[in-house]
Amino acid sequence: MSASAGTDARVTWDARGFFRVALHGRFDVAAAVTMFDALYEHPAHRAGAHVLYDIRDADFALFEARRLKQLSARVTSRPRADRAAVGVERDLDFGIMRQWFAYSENGHGRRELFRALAPAEAWLAQ
Repeated sequence: MSASAGTDARVTWDARGFFRVALHGRFDVAAAVTMFDALYEHPAHRAGAHVLYDIRDADFALFEARRLKQLSARVTSRPRADRAAVGVERDLDFGIMRQWFAYSENGHGRRELFRALAPAEAWLAQ
């Protein structure tokens, strides 16, 4: 599913009991909305599902932090994940996601931010 030019979101079901949403390419509000849409449109999606957002390959270089409030407002009306793990690697991405968590803290279930996927997967599979 394409979001903005050069961005792709893919949703798969992991046999350990959670969805994996991978975002590749430019990270912006449109890409994030498309990432969430791809999850919510998946035939097996249900409210309360556990979700791993793998955004390690997303490019945050041009993301404007002032857009975090706008992004949070667009997704808080959606069905919540019971547990959501976000996987990032770079310091910039980690910082932006921490800010997003702060802006949207009342709109989601339990969320954790991880720098590697293995601990995120283990946390979701608990």
